[in-house]
Parts: sequence; structure tokens; C-alpha cells
Amino acid sequence: MKYIKFSLLGKKITHILLALLSAIVVSSCVEEIEFETEGFESILVINARITDELKHQEILLSRTFRFEEEGPSIEMGATVVIRDNMGNDYIFTQNEAGIYISENEFSAALGVEYELLITTTDGRSYRSEKTTVPNQSPIDNVYGKHITNEDGIDGLAIFVDTFDPTASAIFYGYEYEETYRITAPLWIHKDVIGVEFINNKTQYEFGYRPLGTRVCYKEIISKTLQITNTASLDEDRLTGFQVRFIPADNIEIAERYSILLRQFVQSRAAHGFYQTLEDFSESESLFQQIQPGFITGNIRSENNPNELVLGIFDISSVSSKRIFLDRSDIFDRFAPKYEPTCAEIIPSDLLLPPRDIFERLQLILFELDTFVLLREPSPFGPIAFVSRQCGDCTALGESTPPVYWVD
Repeated sequence: MKYIKFSLLGKKITHILLALLSAIVVSSCVEEIEFETEGFESILVINARITDELKHQEILLSRTFRFEEEGPSIEMGATVVIRDNMGNDYIFTQNEAGIYISENEFSAALGVEYELLITTTDGRSYRSEKTTVPNQSPIDNVYGKHITNEDGIDGLAIFVDTFDPTASAIFYGYEYEETYRITAPLWIHKDVIGVEFINNKTQYEFGYRPLGTRVCYKEIISKTLQITNTASLDEDRLTGFQVRFIPADNIEIAERYSILLRQFVQSRAAHGFYQTLEDFSESESLFQQIQPGFITGNIRSENNPNELVLGIFDISSVSSKRIFLDRSDIFDRFAPKYEPTCAEIIPSDLLLPPRDIFERLQLILFELDTFVLLREPSPFGPIAFVSRQCGDCTALGESTPPVYWVD
């Protein structure tokens, strides 16, 4: 653990502030270039992936946005229905976040055809091609290994093995949910719960720090879909396909780590769509984008065959597997490890008037909540504080373990 000691308002902090101020001044001298989009066309963007899991399915509708805008706008008030060839309609309603959620739980069934129907508030209608769910291919194994990647970085790699003896899966996608345990390295059982300014001195009131601030848990959901396929292989088998890499000195694997891997079996059309998106995202520069033409999916406008629609109606079968790993399961004691920088703060009446010191303590302890108690005053030394993430794990995670967590 990196341990830094400095006075609350000493020269070191002053130097840091001056450096930041200088950086701001320098950056303000750079002339800004404003980009404006010409010939912009508002295109409906559809993110609709339905699975064979029994749940409330979700669909997201948005619009393309100009380069100078901050992000996409949600398509509000649309009528969204999924219809199957058995005469069933699955109605979706929009929640407060703008996501369309099925009113009832349902799962895509084998041998049933589904199509997506959308009508926007301006009366435009859209329909997908009829789609079926692929056969499920269970995950055989998920495991972690200590590797050194192409950049020479030591870390944990997560691999997956899967095999479909019927050779009907072929197209795969992967997402994951990660959870890791965090222990505050400088946690103590007491904290400052109040400060007063009496007789020209700061007086402290101490109380007990909750036990739930020592060990916490952090959950992270992947934001991308990793895809691969076995089309060019002799059999429908993936062995040692890497889905995740975490550097050895990352906080995620400082103690105990878990990953829930979700495997999606996709249609050829959905896989091709996601592959095209991946090719775009891997371009080296925004101004050197791959230009294969408009990305076509399986959804069309019913009013205007020439209208562009961006998106895919994807039905996937899903299998999942969770594993837990302790750091000692992967790394030896020589591997790089997470070392938090914990700054010890010692108030000093020599740098500022006592009243100013008192006001600064009130600010960092109770308004900004950036520091917690490290050491009570004693004959052996003055009171000291430490950055909150070093003494209170709730700065980084939740104190209640997830229901699935196993120590």
C-alpha cells in the first residue's frame, strides 16, 4: 500500500493546486474547434434482443444524434409489440428510464417464429423479419489463469470452453457480471462524528464506525458484447476463448473475485450485424471509419422502403456459469498487486489560524465526506485522518454482500 503523509494545508497540497491551475490556464489557451453536422438525418435506432430466459424482456429505442450533441435521444411514446405465429402478442410499455419492458414475463420458445412491430408517435410503422430462437449450447467450463498479455502486463485472464455436438450453435456472444470484495486497509472502529470550535481550538466528538464500512462488495456489468464463431472450424467447439483480462494490480482481484459469464447463441443475421458494429468500433480514428455503407439489420419501415433503420431484432438462447476466485488461486506473492494510495492528513495550527483549520475540517469530514479518522490524538501523536476509500469501504462498494456471494 502506498502511504503518503502530509499536512492538511501544507506546501505539498499548495504545489498540487498550483500545478492544476497552471494546467487549466494552459488548456484555456488552446483554440477549440467546433464541429457541426451537415445533412443530418434522424434515424430510428432499435436495440431488441429477446432470450429464452423467463423474464421481463427489454427493448431500447433511440435516435441518431448530431456530432455536436451529447448523446442519443430516447424515442418516447412508441407502441411496441412482439407477435408470434401462435397468435400471441407481447406488449411492451415504457418505464421512467425510457426503456420498453414487456408487461408480462415470457421466454422465446423453440420452433416458434417471432416478429417485432413498432409504431412511433408520428404514425410511422416498422416490422422485423420473422425470427426463431437458436438451440441452446451449455457452457462447459469457465476458468481463470495467470497470463502475461501482448503488452507484457501480468494479469488474470478468464476463459470459456463450450461444445455443441449438433454443430447448430456456431455463432456466440458473451457478456459478464463481475463482483469483487473490498477491505478498507486502514479501517478502525472509531470515527469523528462531530467537531466544535471551543477556546480557539478544535474539539472532536468520537463515535463507533459501523462494521459494515470495513468489508464491501462491488458489482460491474460489462458494456459490450464479445462475439466469435466456429464457422471455419472442423467442429462447433470453443476451447480457451478469452472473454476478460484484468491486470494483476487491479483492485478487482486484490482479494476475492467472481464472474457470471453469459453465453448467447445467435442467428447468423444477428452475428453479422454485431460483427459490423465491432468493425466500426475497432477503427483507429473517428475520421478513418470503415465505410461499408449503411449497417443493415432485419427491421424495415412499412411506410417507406427507402427509410433507413438502424438495429436488429435478435433472439438468442442463453446459458450461464459463475465462478469464484481468490487472489491466491491465481497469483504468487511476486505478482504485482493493488496498492492504494492512502494520504494521512494531520491538521496543523501552524499553517493557518485555528478557525480556518476548524472550517476546513468541517468541509472535508462532513460536507465533502472525503476523509475519515485514522488515529485519535494521544501522547504519542496528533489526531490524523485518511482518505475515505482507505478507511471506509462504502466509498467504493456496498456493505451488504450479494445474495449469491460465497466466501
